[in-house]
Amino acid sequence: MTAISYNIFMARKNIIAGNWKMNLHYEDAIALAQILIDKIVKKDNRDIVICPPFPYLDKIRHILDKNTIYLGAQDCHEQQNGAHTGDVSAMMLKDIGCDYVIIGHSERRQSYHEDVLLLDRKIKQAHHHGLHVIYCIGETLQQYQTHETLPTLKRQLSILRNYDYRHIRIAYEPFWAIGSGLTPKIPEIQTIHNNIRQELELLTNHDNAQNTHILYGGSVKPDNVGSIASLEDVDGALVGGASLKANDFIAICNSF
Repeated sequence: MTAISYNIFMARKNIIAGNWKMNLHYEDAIALAQILIDKIVKKDNRDIVICPPFPYLDKIRHILDKNTIYLGAQDCHEQQNGAHTGDVSAMMLKDIGCDYVIIGHSERRQSYHEDVLLLDRKIKQAHHHGLHVIYCIGETLQQYQTHETLPTLKRQLSILRNYDYRHIRIAYEPFWAIGSGLTPKIPEIQTIHNNIRQELELLTNHDNAQNTHILYGGSVKPDNVGSIASLEDVDGALVGGASLKANDFIAICNSF
């Protein structure tokens, strides 16, 4: 696919999401959330989301101000309720005050073998209960090295044909970059994001493709985010390790 510029970079609000994963003691999580709400300044051109571990969601909900920072979860189950020991449903997340949920993160795909059919059912549950979905897509190092990135992303995007795109955000996270300190070359990120946008147009329509936020994730740090944030088809970031350090996460947010 050749790159197509939609020239609407300023029209899409940036979204910066911090994925805390399975980290932090309880008191440290509370302290981090408090620092962020005290120091992050609301700006109309961006939304900021933090996704703490499940046990901390309720307490952190009471700290956050939705005008500045939204609350998100790191996953949800494919069904609303039932005999699913250890799982959490989209209904429960909505009840507790979440606005966002991450679905399809590479660590879920790899460690729990989550495939597109399962992820499709999870997205349906999230939509049914009014959650915004950050749908993660990405390729392995082998797929990257053998030039299989775009076919891989196309397969992962194929489930998004019939959704309300007002509630869909895409996060491109090359599996091999997460936690490694490595990132694709800056021109590669723009080309891949642009090709994702083209694929969305084929799946749905031009307006959906134009208006969908496409975030970059994978070793996003203060020292590389400036170059990433400057790209036309990058509409924010999904941040892992750097979101656990208040100053780093604030610096990343301020780059957008």
